[in-house]
Amino acid sequence: MWGQAGGRADSTFNQAFVQISDARYFYNGFAFRFRTFGRRSGPFDTWHVDYIYLNKGRSATDKYMIDIATQRALSPLLKRYTAMPMSQYKLKGAAELADSVNTIVKNLINNPTPVPSRFSVRDEVSGRSLQNEVTDPIYVNGSQRRSVKTSAYTFDNSTSRALLRYELDLQTSDNQNAIFQRDPQTLLRNDTISAVAALDNYYAYDDGSWEYAQQIRQREQIAVRFILNRPDTVGSVRACIVPFTTNQAGQPFVITVYANLNGKPGTALYQQSFPMQYPDTRNGFVDYKFTRSVIVKDTFYVGYQQISSSDTTFLRLGFDKNSPFGENIFYNGGTNWEQNLQRGAQGSTTSLLQVQGAFMLRPVMGGKLAVVTATEEPEPLVPLRTYPNPTSGLIHWDDPRLTRLEVISNTGRLLHALEPERGQQTLDLSYLPDGLYLIRLFAKQQTTVQKLIIQH
Repeated sequence: MWGQAGGRADSTFNQAFVQISDARYFYNGFAFRFRTFGRRSGPFDTWHVDYIYLNKGRSATDKYMIDIATQRALSPLLKRYTAMPMSQYKLKGAAELADSVNTIVKNLINNPTPVPSRFSVRDEVSGRSLQNEVTDPIYVNGSQRRSVKTSAYTFDNSTSRALLRYELDLQTSDNQNAIFQRDPQTLLRNDTISAVAALDNYYAYDDGSWEYAQQIRQREQIAVRFILNRPDTVGSVRACIVPFTTNQAGQPFVITVYANLNGKPGTALYQQSFPMQYPDTRNGFVDYKFTRSVIVKDTFYVGYQQISSSDTTFLRLGFDKNSPFGENIFYNGGTNWEQNLQRGAQGSTTSLLQVQGAFMLRPVMGGKLAVVTATEEPEPLVPLRTYPNPTSGLIHWDDPRLTRLEVISNTGRLLHALEPERGQQTLDLSYLPDGLYLIRLFAKQQTTVQKLIIQH
């Protein structure tokens, strides 16, 4: 009866009329269905139906279909993030807020109609109303951007957490349509749109919902930039890994915290390997806790890398395609770091990575701020490694600070753990069969993972 071709991304809702005139459909229990056809190799073919209205006496030129609705997610309430630590927010207050919040409003009948709106901000933790005002009307003809000004939101010293629900409610006249007098709320349901900005203990660029799942290969690395208002500590990283095709639970991957080097990821301040876990719910997060807190100063980066050589195409991190903060993503294909969305002269592409959106990767900051002096520098990281590689089984290491060594299979299973005795700098692994293994090495303030090939 009706169809729509794909192949082009479209974030708007478009009206479609389907005439039902065949008498064989006119009976109690009549039903209709939508079917989609697409690729199974990735999350490429997704679609949404907003609402369906069925009634007699309608036509494709129906002038009585009065519907004015919001059509796009609200822009972020915060200027630089969708969530940030309350302690960092309080240092700058209103300077961290966007000057305005906007969405797209669409009038389906293309008849200029004056539409006022109510904008409100409410803290869902305390219940306190922070802003509530009706804006002047704008005349909506077709699609039009609706922007509203924000106010300054302050919190006292005892407040450590706030969830700011900000909402735009169009004051429409949909219920003036005679068709809907029996249920005047029929079309009012899509006249209100809201979002949440979190002031808590973590940073985020995503809105908590993924539209895509980005994958990276074994040699590739992704890092995300975060800019502090004062020194802090990172205690863990929350990640939303999306299930896809093959169960990859337990597969090892590495999370790294980098210092800043000329606007790109620099020295690795901390690195730790984790077995991959899936969240319990869609859009859920898993908290990967560090064995120690990591001191960060002004700008730092959080990155991840897949290290297993098997099924490398299946570790997919949730990706919010609605986020406007894509310039904070950095990509390393094996040699150099490149900033996402960078363009050269005349708009030429200068970065291999050109994706709009944000990875669902959230650093959790420490509750107690680290005291860092201007002259204090982090302890230099001496590379931890074993050799030779490949080996027939006997491995050596030179760093006397090594406190623990773990041998992990490429499926993430712990095969051997050793806490070296004083002066011990060798380990015999000749009992293991030929293959690729992971060696996780621990020192006082350092964790690293390396690949090890055993060949007898």
